[in-house]
Amino acid sequence: MNVPSTVEIPFNSSCALNEDVTTQLEPKQDGSPTEQHCRISFNETWVDVMFLVESTKWMTMDGLNEVTDFIATSVSRLPIGQEQGKRTRVG
Repeated sequence: MNVPSTVEIPFNSSCALNEDVTTQLEPKQDGSPTEQHCRISFNETWVDVMFLVESTKWMTMDGLNEVTDFIATSVSRLPIGQEQGKRTRVG
């Protein structure tokens, strides 16, 4: 799975401090309103992430491998660690 280095999320107050705010200027074909977006860089993002994985008898080894691959791919671009600064904690 190819993970982009940046993503765009809907504009909210938390990205008001971010100078890299983009505005979707092209009208949408369906006539719906255009939206403002924040560009988020994975190198500048820090969050606490918790994954809950089912461990009942219904979880097969193939299913567990699929889940662990998904988790690894999902957090592969985030700076993970406990150090001071912009780090993501995963549990």
